[in-house]
Amino acid sequence: MGMPRVALWGLAAAHAWDLPITTRPGTHPPVITLAVSRASPAPQVFGLSVRRIAGWDQRVHPIAFPWRTTKAATIVDCAALGSADDAIAWLALGIQRRFVDGLTLDNELQARGKVRHGVLMREVLGDITSGARSVAEVRYARDVERAHRLPTASRQVPSTVSGRSVLDNEYAEWGVVVEVDGRLGHESWTDRVRDGARDRQLSGQGRVTTRLFWSDVATRPCQSAKEIGDLLGSRGWTGRARTCRRADCVIAQDR
Repeated sequence: MGMPRVALWGLAAAHAWDLPITTRPGTHPPVITLAVSRASPAPQVFGLSVRRIAGWDQRVHPIAFPWRTTKAATIVDCAALGSADDAIAWLALGIQRRFVDGLTLDNELQARGKVRHGVLMREVLGDITSGARSVAEVRYARDVERAHRLPTASRQVPSTVSGRSVLDNEYAEWGVVVEVDGRLGHESWTDRVRDGARDRQLSGQGRVTTRLFWSDVATRPCQSAKEIGDLLGSRGWTGRARTCRRADCVIAQDR
């Protein structure tokens, strides 16, 4: 049958793959974008957007119908459309849903060469595959922990405390758990009651839990790093948080 000559691209491909494309499930992409090979002329189709792409045989799925880009290509294409945080969210979505694995995404990024947010995507892919499940959790691993040379936590640690759950970041050696409460999963009163019960039960086991919120990792990562470093120090860590590359890093000011 051969390869198709036209395929769904970007958000349209994501919709065909049943991936959520907005915060409102079931919402269709505002504009359907079709891809054609870069070697082909781009047709003018009323009401549709047409994009010419390279690497047609590698980026278009050979049998999925309606014709669309591969899963990895779809994630990378969508990740390149919006902001840096949007890019992280798309990678996290793809891996969390087991839509695509980290190695396949890494291969896709390597094959692309230059792509918008490509450097960032390659940088955070390891954090996501190691367990960071949201933009907030990736920011914690990258901008709070690694940037200030804190110890590396274990991510998404299974726990039976207060029911079956996972701990976002556990520093087991020092009995510290850092929960990163992003936009999802901690909104309702029931969620907060459950989280509080788990924190108290962990305290009963000698583990202390601290919680960071979106503003802590997005707008004040240096202060958050200092606080986590001080907490770890109070529990026996012999190191200290280090200055990051930010000119206004509060850790530099405290030295």
